[in-house]
Amino acid sequence: AGSNAPLAVTLGWFLAERDRDAVGFRWQTATENGTAGFYVLAATDDGSVGDKVRLNPDLIPSPVIDAVTPTDYAFRAVTAANRFYLPEMGINGQVSEYGPFELGIESGSHHGAAQRPAVWLPLIMR
Repeated sequence: AGSNAPLAVTLGWFLAERDRDAVGFRWQTATENGTAGFYVLAATDDGSVGDKVRLNPDLIPSPVIDAVTPTDYAFRAVTAANRFYLPEMGINGQVSEYGPFELGIESGSHHGAAQRPAVWLPLIMR
């Protein structure tokens, strides 16, 4: 039987890099379908299953919700963690989690400058 549930985001690239006491996160989606936004989670180092701390209190919103072109994201947080997860929140409430990602290790491949939604207005000349 078929499903009418939206497809999850296609995560194309992720990188977390330390900058003094903070970590800069950058990622790129290749496509998005019904994406409301993302949270960034840090894994604790105690080895407990399911121990993750949310680094961003508010959802990092998708500027596109649906896209077939790459979209870039960036976020910075103070953390001592070295392992991270990226949950995608769908507009329908569905959650898809990506990771784990290790600090300083690039995952996937970045595809140049991401496309932002463009509005093309007609040019009227007199």
